[in-house]
Amino acid sequence: MSDLPDIPPEQSEGDTRPMQPLDRQKVTSAPGRKGATGRLRSPISEVVMRGEDAGDAADPFEQYAERPRAAHREADPIVAYLLIVSLAIGLAPLEALVRFSILWTLMSMLGAVAYLLGGVKSIREASLDDLIWGMAFGFLSSFPFLLVFGSALATVTERMFDVADTPAIVMDTWVFMAVAFVIPLSESLFFRGGLQTVRSLPLTTLLATFWSAVLFFPHMELAGRETIGAIMLIVFSLLNFMYSYVRFRNGLAAAWLSQVVSYTLLWFFPRLLF
Repeated sequence: MSDLPDIPPEQSEGDTRPMQPLDRQKVTSAPGRKGATGRLRSPISEVVMRGEDAGDAADPFEQYAERPRAAHREADPIVAYLLIVSLAIGLAPLEALVRFSILWTLMSMLGAVAYLLGGVKSIREASLDDLIWGMAFGFLSSFPFLLVFGSALATVTERMFDVADTPAIVMDTWVFMAVAFVIPLSESLFFRGGLQTVRSLPLTTLLATFWSAVLFFPHMELAGRETIGAIMLIVFSLLNFMYSYVRFRNGLAAAWLSQVVSYTLLWFFPRLLF
């Protein structure tokens, strides 16, 4: 018989033969990480999912993504404010009634555009408590001045609104419509609505006070009466701060009612009582 190769003895447990595959083991994914079918993921799918999770956590292209621009950069009320102030200064030589009508109409239109385009918070969102607070602020801030400085306020309102050779009943009617409806509506929509929505309360107060001075002072004959002008400037600043504060605290509708009450008490009732 030919010599046969020696057959090696059985290997001990733990040794492996060359090229012998290892026993397959089931690869489990991280706890709670299963595919859509509920089966455990294979090693390849696990690697793919880890790459997707890493991409979600830190997108390398996120810094180049286009971010939305701020709303006030698209339509800044400051531009409209500069336009209307410039127009008010340029129209100073006109009669008071004509000048007031042009400026208040323009301001009302700008405020209405801001409201319709969504730049102003809806008046319908106000509650009854907010409206009561607005009227209370307007009454408490103006009624004491009416009691103490009634005759002086009568002189001031005549200088602000009266036109020579116009019957008193006509002027009183026009002043009531102006201080109770036209001025509060236009200024509330423009300043407390459009401007204060994108600008701070102090800046809104400052710009509204400057507007009041530019609007009324050219018709008040303040030459040689600088003290009266300074007092009026302080009164306008206090009132505009109160309106902006009420807008911040109770909403736009409350600020509007607050100005209706205060302007009626300060600029209309003195004409009837004193």
